[in-house]
Amino acid sequence: MDATPALVLITDEVAHHDPMPETLALLRVLAERELPDLDQRMLQALGDPPSEEEAAALDDEAELARAWTHAYGWLIAMPVPVKDAWAAANACVEGRWGQASPTGYLWPEPSVMRVPPRAAVGTEELAALDPLDAAQRVAAWTPTGGFAGATRYDAGRELQEVVAKDPQRWLSQPQTPILEALSDATYAERYLNALADHADQLHDNLPAILDAVEFAENKLTTAPAPGEHDDAS
Repeated sequence: MDATPALVLITDEVAHHDPMPETLALLRVLAERELPDLDQRMLQALGDPPSEEEAAALDDEAELARAWTHAYGWLIAMPVPVKDAWAAANACVEGRWGQASPTGYLWPEPSVMRVPPRAAVGTEELAALDPLDAAQRVAAWTPTGGFAGATRYDAGRELQEVVAKDPQRWLSQPQTPILEALSDATYAERYLNALADHADQLHDNLPAILDAVEFAENKLTTAPAPGEHDDAS
């Protein structure tokens, strides 16, 4: 059986694409048949491998060359001579990413960058205000609608954090005016959740809390701000 069409196909795949399960399977079949042209075709498709000295000189913080990471995905199914030629570079990649997947390209573990919470009103500003004034401040805050800008979800989160830190301060005032000032079911839910987290400490305030819950359920609704999507989920 003429293997030329398969050799042409796999050479193009190795030269221009990352491995997929079906192309790795084809490469394994061709390697098992020990076709005389396969080693040279694969070396040409991957390009010139770096020397051992170049690989050893790679700094731990340096970015891996694209040619190295491309070869890495294919080498798991390559004939031995090709693996040997790329062994030094592949060891560098495996040192960071682990062994390549036998069924296709193994991407490295994603990097995670800690991003501080988006600030809407700000917890410090809310904590400095009287509870009723703080509720009015949250309700009056308007999202900018900008990319990655704070939303009402962030304003609600800030409200919940402030209330949770000192629930008695908020319960020292009539609850219905606070919920009327919040004027939004999303904010009311955040407010009541903060109180619920301390329910075991708030027995004396239970009637006021129940009245507040009833008011929120009957009077408040939620509507998205213009240009804003709900990202609470």
